[in-house]
Amino acid sequence: IKVLSLVESSRESGDSIRVHGLVYAAGVVLSFVLIALLLILLRLGGDAIGWGFQLQSPIVVGLLAYLFVLIGLNLMGAFEIGLSIMSIGSNAEAKGYTGSFATGVLATVVAAPCTAPFMGAAVGFALTQSIAVALTVFAALGAGMAAPYVFLCFSPGLLAKLPAPGAWMNTCRQVLAFPMFGSAVWLLWVFGIQTSVTGMMQALTGCLLLALGVWLVALRLESTGSRIVRALVVLAIGGGAVMLVWRQAPEAMVTPTPESTSVAGSGAAAGSAIAYSPDTLAAARENGAVLVNFTAAWCITCKVNEINALNTRAVQSALAKKGITYLKGDWTNEDPMITAALQAYGRSGVPLYLLYRPGAERAEVLPQILTQGIVLEALDTLEVSSNGRLALMTGSQGSRRADALPLITSVPSSSTVDTSRSAIWSPSSSLISVTVALAVSVAPGKTCAVKRTP
Repeated sequence: IKVLSLVESSRESGDSIRVHGLVYAAGVVLSFVLIALLLILLRLGGDAIGWGFQLQSPIVVGLLAYLFVLIGLNLMGAFEIGLSIMSIGSNAEAKGYTGSFATGVLATVVAAPCTAPFMGAAVGFALTQSIAVALTVFAALGAGMAAPYVFLCFSPGLLAKLPAPGAWMNTCRQVLAFPMFGSAVWLLWVFGIQTSVTGMMQALTGCLLLALGVWLVALRLESTGSRIVRALVVLAIGGGAVMLVWRQAPEAMVTPTPESTSVAGSGAAAGSAIAYSPDTLAAARENGAVLVNFTAAWCITCKVNEINALNTRAVQSALAKKGITYLKGDWTNEDPMITAALQAYGRSGVPLYLLYRPGAERAEVLPQILTQGIVLEALDTLEVSSNGRLALMTGSQGSRRADALPLITSVPSSSTVDTSRSAIWSPSSSLISVTVALAVSVAPGKTCAVKRTP
């Protein structure tokens, strides 16, 4: 969108284009600093949060989805953003500078969490320093994020290669609307995970109300009374859409207990992962190696890593063959336990992948950008756990928790069991890939032998 705006401004002087770039950079840097300042102040106040915390709020996610729907409708030509409001500026150039600054702010709020794999170490370092040092680091990160566009604005040779303005720009604007709608769909999916299916339906209803409001704004009305009525109706529609998102927040912000936590994900591994908690990790480590995946629904990098590496048949088969327990810490909503685990390894955001080897005090930290080969190479260094053993987790009163760990055991190569998926021992499970006969009596805190039949 910013490059398209450069094309629109190509007839302006070089100085004006360079100012556009600097104003955009100012929006990015200032937003980085303000988000960092808010993050630091909240952490000083005792909140266990990290980088990308703004997307842990369903209110922010829902309102951003609305914003992307409106941007898409604007690019499609359904309405023009407030010509009367924009005319407050003395000239079109001033209006353009406001747009450049606003685009920088939007880029930071939405895209900054996705930069964690590239600057996770810098963010982790900054949050352990004084406020002045931390803000300086975040300002530098913002400047780096804005640098490519600023470089383009200050490169006359590159600007000369941009196509001349013409009718093609209208088509380009309309095409760009679809990525905006796609972003809204993604945010609404995140909103549904944070709240519920009903909450997502209400947010979708809000999008419908926004479309109705846009249609009303586009109507040409002659009388002043009709315009006043339209303005009141549009305000009521906008307020109703916001309330549909706002009323979902209290329920979503309640941090679930480890026993009730559902793991968000897709693919084969989504069903076989156990919700992370310190107690779950401690019990799993007593049984052997453990792979922990700290992720979030709004973290695109996390989802790509799961599709390309963690959820692949080869990785799931290796986990099963070596008896490795797979835990998943879902940071989609605020979770102090996961935040503490991230901080223990110098991180303030996801993704984070930890491989606990048997007997090791600290976990091996895997790269934040994963491939199937990277994961398999790390797993190949582990020894195969003893066959046919299943650890039973016990609570503080010694109550047996047979549903706490998945059946990740080595399976003979001649078996017909699909090792790409690990069966989950659950009273409500309808998919069982192996038949298990447990010993009649098991002492609390002990492990029991498992007899498996193909």
